[in-house]
Amino acid sequence: MADAGAARLPDEVLDWVGTVLGASVVDAAPRLGGVSREAWFVDCRAPDGALVEVFLRRDRAASPLRASPYTSLREASLYRSLAGTGIPVPRVLAVDADLGCVLMERLSGETHFPTAVAAGHADALAARYMALLADIHRLPVDRFDTDALGPGGTVADAVSYELGIWDRVEAASVGRPDPVRTFARRWLGANRPAVRATAALVHGDAGPGNFAFDGDEVTAVLDWELAHLGDPMEDLAWMAVRSVLQPFGDLDRRVGEYLAAGGQPWSAERFRYYLVAAAWRNVVALDAQLESDDERVELAWCLAYRNLFRRLLLEEIGAAEGWPPPAAPAEPGPAETAEAAEAAEVVDWSIHGRLVAQLGAIGGGPGVDAHRIRGVTRVLRWLERRQRQGADLDQADLAEAAGLLGRHPRSAAAMRQELCQALVAGTVGGREAHAVLSRSVAREAFLLAPVLGRLGGAHLPLIDPSAVRAAPEELLP
Repeated sequence: MADAGAARLPDEVLDWVGTVLGASVVDAAPRLGGVSREAWFVDCRAPDGALVEVFLRRDRAASPLRASPYTSLREASLYRSLAGTGIPVPRVLAVDADLGCVLMERLSGETHFPTAVAAGHADALAARYMALLADIHRLPVDRFDTDALGPGGTVADAVSYELGIWDRVEAASVGRPDPVRTFARRWLGANRPAVRATAALVHGDAGPGNFAFDGDEVTAVLDWELAHLGDPMEDLAWMAVRSVLQPFGDLDRRVGEYLAAGGQPWSAERFRYYLVAAAWRNVVALDAQLESDDERVELAWCLAYRNLFRRLLLEEIGAAEGWPPPAAPAEPGPAETAEAAEAAEVVDWSIHGRLVAQLGAIGGGPGVDAHRIRGVTRVLRWLERRQRQGADLDQADLAEAAGLLGRHPRSAAAMRQELCQALVAGTVGGREAHAVLSRSVAREAFLLAPVLGRLGGAHLPLIDPSAVRAAPEELLP
């Protein structure tokens, strides 16, 4: 039986950890983040008094990926297959499919890339990571369980397979229609790369934050839950997406380092496609979290990132199509009538209960608690803003939607449903729909300003193809 200090994990999980290690669990500290998995640092005391430090990954009961093949068991199998390849990954100690848990060794190092920037060795560290990414893409796929990673075949086959997985995730976990999500999915289906090259192993969520380092050395490539067979350009796109959240330096240089290390040939067109795909996939996962019953879902984080990725995918689609940026929406006026404020309050009232639940979860440690309190404060400020000005902005969305549909939807919910149906039917779309949706996302961003913070002005970094054709040897570690 576990000691009382680790009571935040279920007893059956703590007992399993203790049995596997032959030790007593003395502490279990949650780690921030994770869409489909919980992450825990678990400390145990061996019979001889030695401290045993391990890392636990546990499936969330309400994971948005529950309808996908992305399970803990699959990730553990991949870690074991990577052993001996030269790619540094944690050693798997035990797996329990019934508990949805994977127990791994806890490697040295940290994952917050700005720490390397502050220490002055960010470029050397990033070059080593990009070389590892090139190594990953060269691994022979027959050493892995290809049934778990997808059917293989060509890149085009792999893209279709991955889109199908996320379609099933959306159908199983997301009930609320979103025309931005639908618009992006239609674009992805119509523009999928027709690449006949053989699919390679891709990490599926590559970039800063998903590798550990000590000084300028990469100690582990982490978070392989979304790995699959696909196009190496996808990992470069994910690197750019993740660099919005943790800046990864000069991305022209990063791509040059990848090419210098023997990475796959650069394609600007496919890179942009995967930027849209990554943003769409994030929106699906975030919408699933927002609709889940999981009280641990961090509302501020989900709301901010959802708006960010909806905006980014529209920006990238517009750029790919050569459409000029849409005109910005009119500035909202002052607080509206009491009747409109009351209507907006009714729409958002259900969120209050989840905020209370998050405050009730305080006790996860100083860093986690401060993060949660800060998030709850920001969501409350958004709710107040929504109460004062949300109804007027909804009316602006309805008016623009009426211009697309040829009729005025009776409500915001009806508008979302009718726009999605029209997009699927092909009766609306193209530049006009893109402009209307972009302005709707901008209005949402105005309301979410207290939650968004600096993300409100974030953009995907541009990569200059002319700057990455050459791969200077001095960029190699």
